[in-house]
Amino acid sequence: MKPEKIKKISDILFVFSIIFAAGVMFKNWYDQRGLPEGVCPIENNSTWMMLAITLLVISFIVTSIIDYRIKKQDRKEKNT
Repeated sequence: MKPEKIKKISDILFVFSIIFAAGVMFKNWYDQRGLPEGVCPIENNSTWMMLAITLLVISFIVTSIIDYRIKKQDRKEKNT
């Protein structure tokens, strides 16, 4: 698969994970409004938060790998 195609997939994954993380943060804020003081809404949504963090980390790793491959490919083209 070409690096440009993988880069597009990575960008889509990044945008999706940002939107998903924003949605989880909004849900935490919305749930907190109706709770009494001292109650943590994050405990109820910890699975969603971990999923959002995991998506962001995967997106970061894939982007880093793609950038490394593109730089490696550019170096090969300059040497030949």
